[in-house]
Amino acid sequence: LNHVAVDSYAYSIRLRAESHVLNGYRGLIVTDTAATGSSAPKWVYAEQFEADHSFWNCVEAYRGESLYLIGAWLGSSLTGRGLMVDSGFTGDVSCDPACRISGNWLEGVYVGSGTKNVRLIGSMISDNSQASTGTYHGVMLDGTTDFVVSGLRSTGAKQGYGVWLNTGCDYFTVAANNLRGNATGGLYNSVGTSTGRREVSGTIS
Repeated sequence: LNHVAVDSYAYSIRLRAESHVLNGYRGLIVTDTAATGSSAPKWVYAEQFEADHSFWNCVEAYRGESLYLIGAWLGSSLTGRGLMVDSGFTGDVSCDPACRISGNWLEGVYVGSGTKNVRLIGSMISDNSQASTGTYHGVMLDGTTDFVVSGLRSTGAKQGYGVWLNTGCDYFTVAANNLRGNATGGLYNSVGTSTGRREVSGTIS
């Protein structure tokens, strides 16, 4: 029972400002059940979209490409995440200024290894990992490449780290974030930095 399902062949879908959904299994899912190779949905815009108390993920990008969240409120999922980007989602994901992702059972944001061109900018990500203190994180980039994380406030007494960069992450910029106040630490970077490929700067943790 998903409130909004965007499926195969959908093109340039816009959820009008101030759409609110409560409970249900997911607030929004982007998927491709036809899976023909040319059927992936494209260009889903959700401005000031609120999904609250979803049983699973508030927003899930499962298959397809191009998801843009602006000023979204994704909170208090009962068993999942605020934003889940599965490894089968091709890429181009933006979670841009004034998004609030808070109080979710697992991570606030999880991005799998198949997704490229991800932008997490200027948002509040707080008080996630309600399942267990220190086990999940504000943001988990799990082998993702070509991404920018900037201007986040990612904090909470139950979140392990504000931002976790897992093995396989590459070609990224992490800059000007405030990651203070988490259970374990601010930034966990398992791959380090290298000139021209991986930049971490101006992040308070």
